[in-house]
Amino acid sequence: MDQTLEKYKKWQPFLLGICAVLGLWAGLNMRQAEHSNSQNSNETSIRFDQSQKIKDVLSFVQSKYVDTIDSEIATDLALDALLSNLDPYSEYIPSQYMHKYADQIQGKIRGIGIDLVEIDSQLVVSQVRSQSPAAIAGISVGNYMLEIENHAVIPFLTNPDSIEYFIENYESDSILLKWKNHIQNQIQKEKIAIAELDEHPVTDVHIPIKEVLYFKLNQLSKDSYREFMKTVERYFESGQCKHLIIDLRGNTGGLIHEAAYILNQLISDKDVLMFKTSGIKTKSKEYKSTGKPFFNIEKIIVLVNQETASAAELMAAALQDLDRAIIIGTPTFGKSTVLEQFSLGDGSAIRLAVSRFYTYSGRSIQKNYKNSDEDYFLGQSGQKMDSIFYSLKKKKIVSRQGVIPDFVIPINQMKNAAQDSLRELADYIIGKNFFHFNSLIKNNPDNINTNEKLTQFIKSEIIIKTNSKGSSELEEECKYALASWFFSNELEQRMRLLNDECLERAIKVLRN
Repeated sequence: MDQTLEKYKKWQPFLLGICAVLGLWAGLNMRQAEHSNSQNSNETSIRFDQSQKIKDVLSFVQSKYVDTIDSEIATDLALDALLSNLDPYSEYIPSQYMHKYADQIQGKIRGIGIDLVEIDSQLVVSQVRSQSPAAIAGISVGNYMLEIENHAVIPFLTNPDSIEYFIENYESDSILLKWKNHIQNQIQKEKIAIAELDEHPVTDVHIPIKEVLYFKLNQLSKDSYREFMKTVERYFESGQCKHLIIDLRGNTGGLIHEAAYILNQLISDKDVLMFKTSGIKTKSKEYKSTGKPFFNIEKIIVLVNQETASAAELMAAALQDLDRAIIIGTPTFGKSTVLEQFSLGDGSAIRLAVSRFYTYSGRSIQKNYKNSDEDYFLGQSGQKMDSIFYSLKKKKIVSRQGVIPDFVIPINQMKNAAQDSLRELADYIIGKNFFHFNSLIKNNPDNINTNEKLTQFIKSEIIIKTNSKGSSELEEECKYALASWFFSNELEQRMRLLNDECLERAIKVLRN
């Protein structure tokens, strides 16, 4: 919800009450029409009282309230309040934001293709996507962003992401930017097109050991199955690989049918229940295996963490229930709620929780909704904890919040909390000394780890920045940052995998 709606947050409790009662009243009236023969006169009287109560309140507001109300904004806010308080996932989408949700489903993001970091009160470009409008316009890593639409970028300094958000939501198809290229000592200013940029569902593809294909599945959007098939075909048809490691860490889910398509390529038996969806007011739907995978994939490992959610969790849970994969990592997020989108007359829409998915064993991995003064939901997840279920091969599975991996790798919470601050320091050191690092790397990624002058320079900069000898973790983070700044996110992730406990365990399991 944008800043305009924020001004009306004081109305939320009042409007929420109105909308909640209106929704309940409408639902009760619908059920009254459907089941009129089975309802008694006392229930009808209660419904009448509720509807009259709403009419009375609205009448008082319209005739007595001291200020005027923007009805359009008030309606948007009221609907947002109602939907967001049903459960953690249902939501109202104003018409002006519909394109963003459509882009998410399509696996796209609107922008010009740059990432920015703040270095000494300057916004520095830390990454430029290949073939993006920014790259075509000549913006490159290390450039300083000076103006946006003839306004200095100073207001964005507290949060570099806010300028990217501004560009993403800019109403025009192009935006005027001014930036400085220090290498060429040149200032450029021009209109840059705002485009729909592809977010690749599959990345970091490589073979960590012989006959094993590893890749990261980032999301389950419209093209995820197609990208999955292209990736697997490239390595399995040629006989290079027999086993598969699918990294679902950080995958927050997406389209259930994309998950079903991929699962069908991993399960060789026919007519096996992979999962089903079921809701109180929706028909149950079963997703069964076709038994026609295109590739002969032998062992499968799935890596998960606390950010693996929704349809991504469904993949892990289904493979675990069918004894088709070994799950390694940390317990997942815990969302089995299925959302359905309903369009409204003015171009807006609602995404409503209509059902939940259940795996072969019958378990749901939905976590309980929080209930507190700050976070109250009208709906309830109804999840029963620690129920016992059994896999296809009768392996005992405990139903809890999220998927519990077969091999749990404990996470160091303090280390995770420190990760962001380490990256900020690393980005500062790289951005501050961009041109010197450029001369040391010489467009050769091997120099990140092999150039001794580069390593010594990092250590000296750490001492200057932290007034101490620093740490090996910060030194390592600087090298990861160099990979991202000068080459790609994929190279950074590949370097991180060299010290990845989950991947190490996966390889050990495959070798046994």
